[in-house]
Amino acid sequence: MNAFISQISTSTPEFQYKQEEILAYMLRVLDLDAGKKISLQKMYLKSGISNRNSVLSTFQKGDSSHFPENVTQKMNLYAEKAPKLGLNAAQKCLEGINQDEITHLITVSCTGMSAPAWDLGLIKALNLNTSVERLSINFLGCYAGFIALKQANHICKSMPNAQVLIVSVELCTLHFDTQTDKETLAAQSLFSDGAAAVLVVGEQSEAPKKIKLLKAFSEFLENSLSDMAWNIEPSGFKMNLSVYVPSKISTHLKELAQQKYKTIFEQVQYWAIHPGGKKIIESVIEAGLAKKEDLQVSFEVLEKYGNMSSVSIFFVLKTLLQNSQKKGNTMAMGFGPGLTLEAFLLEIL
Repeated sequence: MNAFISQISTSTPEFQYKQEEILAYMLRVLDLDAGKKISLQKMYLKSGISNRNSVLSTFQKGDSSHFPENVTQKMNLYAEKAPKLGLNAAQKCLEGINQDEITHLITVSCTGMSAPAWDLGLIKALNLNTSVERLSINFLGCYAGFIALKQANHICKSMPNAQVLIVSVELCTLHFDTQTDKETLAAQSLFSDGAAAVLVVGEQSEAPKKIKLLKAFSEFLENSLSDMAWNIEPSGFKMNLSVYVPSKISTHLKELAQQKYKTIFEQVQYWAIHPGGKKIIESVIEAGLAKKEDLQVSFEVLEKYGNMSSVSIFFVLKTLLQNSQKKGNTMAMGFGPGLTLEAFLLEIL
């Protein structure tokens, strides 16, 4: 039995900014000396990002509002904004689909949590069965979308008529703050807000089948626990992003390509790399897995949207599906806290 991606839809919030606009705001509000200001400018201008999206109006020129100050304020904003963005993506994903046939709902987010969660509101707004089975995947960071795909794959293999709706929402910009350590400044130069919805169906479903889910992979990089971390502090969710992450990823991927996954990687025609940052994507090139032209979709999504955490891989897959001229195996790959690598071998039909 096989599982298939049937639909992928995406959504971005109302406020869209040029990277230079966010840089100008940061230079105004952060307490930086002349040296740090120059470093920050270089960081933003070399990021490979042109545009980012946010649920906040904060970055508009002349806007006097500031970042929400603590976890309570941020979670209140999340509870207000996240369901609307997720619903928009889900509604587009289910166009032409009988909602009564949705058997499972998986929601994904690492930028906000509450109980009851916003998945209950989705069920009502989408007119899903109240008996739909639910699963919430929280706080796993950039690779959480892969975990959702894995779970949907397991469900559809065990229930060939299943239709699993995945809805991922990340409001990363809620967690921007005025701390000026190097790791925080680096993270705030990358992250953005967005949502995606994916319909995964079983072999006996009558829904369209566009991408076959072939095989999932997971690799934990030992001695890297502190290199990428996501912790809750009084001021908000705090990202720690070591400068050594790209080189560690490159080294590990090179080892995997030469040994454990050599045969599998040789069968790949397309690459869908989570655009965690320019250097993250380039680490795949440095490992010898792909050429720069093979990763244009990942670079394109990074440029247009920034890093939207778990949502980003679905933007990449959607764009790749739209651009692909022929069938072929695709290696989707993401990296997150741990340091952990999650990947899925897919086949574009």
